[in-house]
Amino acid sequence: MISHSAGELGCAYADKCLTIEQTILSAYFIGLACTDEKIIHSSMAVVNINYEHLKNKCPANIEIICYNSDNSSVVCGSKESIEEFMKKLQVELK
Repeated sequence: MISHSAGELGCAYADKCLTIEQTILSAYFIGLACTDEKIIHSSMAVVNINYEHLKNKCPANIEIICYNSDNSSVVCGSKESIEEFMKKLQVELK
């Protein structure tokens, strides 16, 4: 997938980054991947702290996947890892 939501396929086609064939095939193969029995249940969360601070706090099983601004980023990992990390951050930032 181009990003973390399917709307990017339509945007990529509209911007002429993908042909109609590439867009349809991408959507098809994303659909196939979503029906695979080995789906990994992951989560994302927006974290509103300084990027450098976040980068130093992230454990190996959490990845910063989107830098929105100096004080806003999106992290991704397994559902359990994200829940644990967010609880830890909430305690530390009180």
